[in-house]
Amino acid sequence: MPVIPLSALSKTGLDELIPYLNPGETIALIGSSGVGKSTLINAFLGETIQKTGDIRKDDEKGRHTTTVRQLFLLPNGAVLIDNPGIREIQLGDSADGLEKLFPRLLTQPAIASLKTALTATSRAVLS
Repeated sequence: MPVIPLSALSKTGLDELIPYLNPGETIALIGSSGVGKSTLINAFLGETIQKTGDIRKDDEKGRHTTTVRQLFLLPNGAVLIDNPGIREIQLGDSADGLEKLFPRLLTQPAIASLKTALTATSRAVLS
């Protein structure tokens, strides 16, 4: 996964994200408060649609400006989801949960293949 340094305010690096914004596909923006998710939405739309705020001066942390999730259709047909700031992100392993919730479903060949792929992906990400 490439790391793309960018600034929505100066428009630096935004062009490098274009290949990931495909018509008909949805991208969710996640991150802590104040990291620029809504500012990025505004930059791609070319106008101020989402309210944004400065970080707090006393501790340099973001403020909770975005309070609801919203979908935004970009001019090229890609969809961005703006989410409120979150405190942490954890990767989960869904393989065991699927077996417990849907034991009969997992006997189907297509679903068993999906479970194998999910397990392999989860292990690769976590290692």
